[in-house]
Amino acid sequence: MTRPEGRLRRFPFRRRHVDWTRDSPPLDVNLGIDFGTSYTKICYRDVGSEQSGILTFGDEPYLPSIVLVDECHRLSTPIRNNDRGSRETYLKMRIGGSNTQEEAVYVQALSSYYLAEIIRGAMEGFRHQETELAEGRKIKWSANIGVPVDYYDSPKIGSFREVFAIAWMWAVSDSVPTTVHETIKQYQNEQKYVNTNATDCHAVPEIVAAVWSFVTSRASLPGIYTYFDVGGGTLDGVCFRYENNEGGRLIRCYSGKVASLGVSSLTRRTGDVNIERVLTADELPPPHVCKQLTKYENEIQTLVGEIIMTAKEKISAGFKGSSLEDSMDLLPIFLGGGGARSAWYQMAIKNTYGSRQHNRAGIPPYALTKVPVPSDLKMSSLADDNIFPRFTIAYGLSVPAGEAPEVSLPSASYPIPPSQKRNDIPPFETHKDLYE
Repeated sequence: MTRPEGRLRRFPFRRRHVDWTRDSPPLDVNLGIDFGTSYTKICYRDVGSEQSGILTFGDEPYLPSIVLVDECHRLSTPIRNNDRGSRETYLKMRIGGSNTQEEAVYVQALSSYYLAEIIRGAMEGFRHQETELAEGRKIKWSANIGVPVDYYDSPKIGSFREVFAIAWMWAVSDSVPTTVHETIKQYQNEQKYVNTNATDCHAVPEIVAAVWSFVTSRASLPGIYTYFDVGGGTLDGVCFRYENNEGGRLIRCYSGKVASLGVSSLTRRTGDVNIERVLTADELPPPHVCKQLTKYENEIQTLVGEIIMTAKEKISAGFKGSSLEDSMDLLPIFLGGGGARSAWYQMAIKNTYGSRQHNRAGIPPYALTKVPVPSDLKMSSLADDNIFPRFTIAYGLSVPAGEAPEVSLPSASYPIPPSQKRNDIPPFETHKDLYE
């Protein structure tokens, strides 16, 4: 996924002892860590004032999700180092992948190391970025880290929770190991005793967190929506119903899926470095290039079609055989991630409707739309609506569990009985602002 060109940046924070415990009221800060396949993004939230902000390191808001290993097997991350050494990449997807026991421990240990360094750097970065707010105050830290809903709703969630709990333990105790051997040994020791339920660092379905900015919008109405996050390594999607029953908000996920169909993944698979520019452009490429990408467009449409059809089957099962078309004008599809502006991805997703004959399945036409920027998010120097789609997940993760809506995962979703049938999709003619 494209970020500012050049070598990995050396970030300016070094560990130093500072007495932050003077007589001032404590400050509750929750970190929202979007542990991306290619890049990690972080938002913070002052829980007391309910204000969030994007955390930058120097002038850099995107951290490569890699661990560097030098010739002496010492570990480092881009947050404190240059780009020397071999790179361990795609850590998040490898946690969720099918590994041997030895490979699983290796990947999970390095992932804990990476996240521990990220968490520690984020804590330092917050103090530097929000000096006026943090100076002289003891901070009570907590964090949410995102997991693809496909993995969250599976036995793999146990591995993610273990990785996060150990990373948090290393970060807050300032006991982050420094070599491959030390990291694996320390991780295996922690595995025996770690309690994943007794930690201030929580696993959260990331794509559900992404829709939080929509849910907090005044324009949000109960109904069925779809969200796709076009990332560097992956394309992640979910179809959900937003319910608001007298203030009791619920996000009921019907289906979710993640696949290695992000910008960097497709660039690597084509073997053409110039394709990345094509995949991130806000204009469609020439027809011959589109033809070259037909295979990947088909894979994207298979994923999109599976998500929407799985949801449709669950939703319509109790509708006495009638179609969703009876109660829907359009199906809103929110796009987030670094590839949200890509004309090619937008085309591939939108054309799923025709290529998979969703009109014959009783599914309303798609309406692609942007996620609104939340009013409580401080963008600072990144004040650009086009930047926000890359931070939708990090923003949602910055919201503590007590403030976020309740979430029901795909495995818990059930058909809606006829007695609960209602207008699930806001009518286009009366709510055009949702689709602009």
